[in-house]
Amino acid sequence: MTLLLVGSYKKFDTNEYVQLLADEYIKQGIQVIFEEQNFLFSNFTPDVVHIQWPESIYRWKNLIAMDDLALKFIENRLKWYKTNNTKFIYTVHNLQPHDNSIKFDNDIYTLFLKYADIIVHHGKNSIDQIKQKYKETINSNHIVAPHGAYKNEVLPSKDSILEKYTLPKNKIIFTNFGLQRSYKGRDFNIEVFKNLNLSDICYFCVGMLVGDSKPFEITQEELCHKQLYKKIPSNEVPEIISATDIFFLGHSSGLNSGLISLAISYSKPIIFPNIGNFEEQTKGFNFYETYEVGNIESAKIAINKMLVKIKQNQILDNKTWLDKNSWEKHVNIILKELNKE
Repeated sequence: MTLLLVGSYKKFDTNEYVQLLADEYIKQGIQVIFEEQNFLFSNFTPDVVHIQWPESIYRWKNLIAMDDLALKFIENRLKWYKTNNTKFIYTVHNLQPHDNSIKFDNDIYTLFLKYADIIVHHGKNSIDQIKQKYKETINSNHIVAPHGAYKNEVLPSKDSILEKYTLPKNKIIFTNFGLQRSYKGRDFNIEVFKNLNLSDICYFCVGMLVGDSKPFEITQEELCHKQLYKKIPSNEVPEIISATDIFFLGHSSGLNSGLISLAISYSKPIIFPNIGNFEEQTKGFNFYETYEVGNIESAKIAINKMLVKIKQNQILDNKTWLDKNSWEKHVNIILKELNKE
């Protein structure tokens, strides 16, 4: 079987999703071809096309214009694949691109979902949301294949990393990690931690600023707060994980979070709003807390609950989660459904 995975095997960012997925496909004897250019312009006809993020074609790599001609081109391309008996797999990561979505984004997402033979979700919750937003998918073939685990690398010494990032060694480090987009709740997070008024914690905000986001101007007297606004290369990710005691997500919206899977892959406690598939992503791992999205008091309660757990020195066991969230199981679910087609 030949499979065209629409994306790059190696990317210069922190998300290794495509690489880990491809590794498992290859491990199972599938010939994998990569890149958006091959999807758009190659005459090669694979048995399967698998796409994760449509915006990688027109936003990330700017391979087509964002206009009606481009939409027509994409639809003709999808029809061409169908004519050549190529099966189409679409994995749902979000409802639309996160930044400044316009009608074109909605239209192109609609096209890809309309032509998908299998729509893969990381949890059941997003199935209803996709069906509600994209009526073309109401009778589509939706399946749930849990997000795979990230590679568990040996972490560097915590003390040395705390020194590197000038973080205090006598406080509990809460980290918000990832591209700092508006929907990830930077303003909300700051208000939560300012309202906590706890002297034994420190808030660490890590990741490149996206869009019109600006660094916060906060004094140490207001809050123990460290900002590291840059693109974090994959070799620095273990350093961020090592420095972190608890991960905190402040999302105002979303279907899935790669940070949840990353945190649990390293047995790190995590707190997040109860939205999308977030809680379903944690099945098999009990060291998490949820709160009502956008509710500062609810978030404070979740943080205090987690602090109690941390201070009880409970063992953080992610073995059950790792077994449930293997890439082998993820791919097997997809291939089993594909064989039914």
